[in-house]
Amino acid sequence: MPENPQLNIAHPIDAYMENMDELTSLMTIYSHVSSHPLKTSSGEPCTTEILLKQGIVFIVTCWDEYIKQLVTSAFDFMLAHAENPDVFPLQVKMLSSQKLQPPHPDSFDNDVVRRRKQKVRENWDAHLWKQDIWHLAGEGWIRLLRENKEEVMKQYVDTFQSPRPDNVDKLFSSIIGIKRLSSDWTWLGMSCEDAKKCLNIVLNLRGDLVHTNQSHRLVTIDDIDYFSLLVNKLAGISANVVREHVYKQTGQYPWLDSGILDVPAYQQARCK
Repeated sequence: MPENPQLNIAHPIDAYMENMDELTSLMTIYSHVSSHPLKTSSGEPCTTEILLKQGIVFIVTCWDEYIKQLVTSAFDFMLAHAENPDVFPLQVKMLSSQKLQPPHPDSFDNDVVRRRKQKVRENWDAHLWKQDIWHLAGEGWIRLLRENKEEVMKQYVDTFQSPRPDNVDKLFSSIIGIKRLSSDWTWLGMSCEDAKKCLNIVLNLRGDLVHTNQSHRLVTIDDIDYFSLLVNKLAGISANVVREHVYKQTGQYPWLDSGILDVPAYQQARCK
């Protein structure tokens, strides 16, 4: 398929890679301090382990922010280029149509009006009306979605926590309709299940370090190298899968192929 000659939004992975460049700076500081030991004011040698711990936290922070930016960028592009509401998940359309909900019966209504309002409310509460409205709205459907974009972001992106595989899958399914994004996280030397296992391990390490400043095992410089490559590859695959999904929904590519080539193989010793 030909590339879209006019890319409308910045590639989400660009900002991610910019952030990850700071990890390189952090590890450069680690290497320097390791070879040129510092001492505390009391004369005790400074530990460099804190820099490695911060490296793990930083990797997860970059991954979390990237996931939110990726789904937001895809949703924005679909809003700009979709030709019908069917490309958006039902949850998004139902949330956006909340502002159109019919009134409740009140004490001033006569019996006929009250029964009519009650019936309409029953249909609404059963979700039937919120689905059917998208077939009646004409061109107004896209305006309704755009006007309620912030509500969608608040509901799904702003409340997103812990970018684990299952949570990532749920986020992308809810907002842009991709089913099981993580099922594509596989490459030579790394099965999908192993990739998800390794991601969960680095998230576990980050959780331990943030909450207790301790981890279930020692963090080494090799861990930083390995997990940063792992997350880079997951980011690249995810961008490409989302890119193809958006193309299928809109007929246009939102960004170029990510082109991330570094591929760590599964290492059982690190992912346990």
